[in-house]
Amino acid sequence: MSKEVLLEQINIKAKEQAESIKRSANDAASAQRAKVEAELKAEYEKRLASVNEEAELAIAGQKTLMRIDGKKSELNAKRELIDEVYKNVTERIKALSDNDYRKFIAAIIAKYAEDGDKVIICQNDVKRLNSNWLSDLAFDLQLSLSFASEYHGDVGGVILRGNKYDKNLTVSAIIGEARIGTESAVAKRLFG
Repeated sequence: MSKEVLLEQINIKAKEQAESIKRSANDAASAQRAKVEAELKAEYEKRLASVNEEAELAIAGQKTLMRIDGKKSELNAKRELIDEVYKNVTERIKALSDNDYRKFIAAIIAKYAEDGDKVIICQNDVKRLNSNWLSDLAFDLQLSLSFASEYHGDVGGVILRGNKYDKNLTVSAIIGEARIGTESAVAKRLFG
């Protein structure tokens, strides 16, 4: 065998081995690439599922917050309507005729006054509740009553200043006290 044929056979065998090594390396690289791609796809799907779960939780949380905000708004609207009812009662008391207002205040004083009380009125009631009216009321009740020299800051009603304690019978105090006992009934009537 000649040297050239021998070299040719060695060259062919070397090429075959190189092709075999190359194929093995390509197969191993493809298998590794497929494995990495599968791992990446699995990790992507896992993270996507996690993000979707977090998004669903965030959406559910937002829906809950929106529902709570809606309930708060509804409750505030109801509270404002109830406040308006009691404000209207105050306005109706203020709008009473002078005679009806005097009867209203006289009934309050008759119920709570004690002998020697000083009657504190608001500045707005100076013309409605005058000294003749108080003298007549004191006579009817057989009590010693007189006007105090100062005025209270409410919209109406009186404060009875006694020797031991004062009685706040202003319109705001009366309405506030009445509200405690009637607010649930008012709400039930308004909202069912």
